[in-house]
Amino acid sequence: MAMRPTLLVSLACVLGLSFGCEANKCEGQDGQNAVCLKSLKRFDGETTTRSADYTAGADLNVHSRNGNVEIVAGSAEDSVVATFHPFVLRAYDTADSVVADDLTKLEASASTDVDGSVTVDVSRMSGAESTLGADVTVELPPSFAGTLGVDQDNGETRVRFVGSATTVSVTSRNGSCDLDTGASDVSVHCENGDLDARIDAATPQSGQGFVTDNGSITLTLPADGVFSVQAQALAGGSVNVENLPAACSVNAASSAAKTLSCNGATDADPIYTAKAAGTSLADVTLTF
Repeated sequence: MAMRPTLLVSLACVLGLSFGCEANKCEGQDGQNAVCLKSLKRFDGETTTRSADYTAGADLNVHSRNGNVEIVAGSAEDSVVATFHPFVLRAYDTADSVVADDLTKLEASASTDVDGSVTVDVSRMSGAESTLGADVTVELPPSFAGTLGVDQDNGETRVRFVGSATTVSVTSRNGSCDLDTGASDVSVHCENGDLDARIDAATPQSGQGFVTDNGSITLTLPADGVFSVQAQALAGGSVNVENLPAACSVNAASSAAKTLSCNGATDADPIYTAKAAGTSLADVTLTF
C-alpha cells in the first residue's frame, strides 16, 4: 500500500532539517487535513547583557543548547560579561505574537557560583521550540587564569581569547570549532564539524587533545616551541604538514599517522594529540 502524501511530507521535514522547513497543518485540495512545508525564517529577539562577579583565578563554564558561542577579551577585571542575541527559527509567516511567546521561553543567564566560578547558560523552558536559542558573546577579564569550559549542543564555537587559562575544555556536539588555546592544557572534542585551533606556546598536556568525530582538523603551532604532536586521520584521510621549520621533523608511520617533533623534543616535553575521524575527507593539517 502506498504511503500517504501527508506522511511523506512530514517524514521529509523530520529528516531534512537542513532543508529549512517547518511542518504545518493545512487543508489539501480535496479539503482533507494535510501537512504543508513552509520555509524557515530567523526571528531575532531583543539583545540583552548580563554580568557576573569574577575573582582572580576563578573558572568559567559556558553551556549553550542552541546558538553560536564566542569568547573574547573583555575590559573589566572583576566581571564576566555575556551578551545574548535571542532567536527562533519558525515558518516565514509565523505571527508576531507566536514568535514573541516563543522568545519568552528562552533562559539566558550569567551567574557566580558559591565556589566563585562563573557560569554562562543558554537554555530553554520545557516544551519550547527546539529552534529557540541565542548567540552569546562572552567577555573574559584580561587577566583570566582559571579553567575555561565550553559545552555546546548546536552552533559554532569561536574562542578568540583565553588569557592565561590553565585548561581549555570544549565539547561541541554540532557545529564548527575555531579556537585560540593559548598556553593551556587542551581537551577539545568537536563531534560534528571542522576544528581549527592555534597554540600560542607549548605547555605540558594531560587532556584529550584535539578530536573530531566527523570533521577535519587544522592545528597551527608555534615554530619556537619544544613539543611533539601525534596526529591521526582515523577514517581514511591523511595527515599533512605545512611550512615545516628546519628545527622540526616528521616521523610517518603512514600517510594517515604521523608524529611531529620540534626543537629537540623528547617524551618529557609537551605532547599534543590530534585525531580526526568520521569520513575519508577528515584530514589533519599541522601548520606553522
